[in-house]
Amino acid sequence: MSDWHIGEASLIARIAGPIKRHMPGELRALLPYARGEVLVFLDSPGGDGDAAREIHDMLRAHPHQITVFISGHADSSASLIAMAGRRIWMSPSARMLLHNPVPGRAVKNAPGMRAVADAQRGAISAQQSWHGVASVINGAISEALAQPSATWVEEHAAQYAKIYARRTRRPVSEMRRLMEIGTDLSAQQAVAKGFADRIAVIELPREGSMGWRMPIYSHARPS
Repeated sequence: MSDWHIGEASLIARIAGPIKRHMPGELRALLPYARGEVLVFLDSPGGDGDAAREIHDMLRAHPHQITVFISGHADSSASLIAMAGRRIWMSPSARMLLHNPVPGRAVKNAPGMRAVADAQRGAISAQQSWHGVASVINGAISEALAQPSATWVEEHAAQYAKIYARRTRRPVSEMRRLMEIGTDLSAQQAVAKGFADRIAVIELPREGSMGWRMPIYSHARPS
């Protein structure tokens, strides 16, 4: 589900569920009318990587402030949209999942990858690396692909890694490694690595007679 609402001075975008091909067109039609800060509320398992990258690029090019609030998950290609934020806030229980891009029809497995990551994470002790989800996630990707295109994956992985590197100010090679092994980040880990700025309790906007109210932030913690 995607909802795009224009207020007096900003665009409030709520993206919940899979990223779909039609979403960039909807945003493209409304973004020129957003004359102030754009607020993006994100809770998505990922989906169409090309659509996510288009949304990211449009938000990055917007002249006003972009603030992204991750209320649940920013998994797979949804993490690309998150990287468009000049400010990125995550709720205490939010998570971000990074992995190599998946060709074509296999994007339908994005929710399954999150379920696998959660199951594997629950079986890992606190002393072990979160990267223990890697073999399971990558195994799910392999099973989803009948004939994976190495060239396609390489090209898209390079583009995604540059987006992550620009946001985190870390080397592209490090981002490629995180994607290659599969990395499931808690909010605390995302902030520590530069994928987010703050941890905050986030209240989603509610529709009222005067349009969409601004969100309420509490317990905001400086990065």
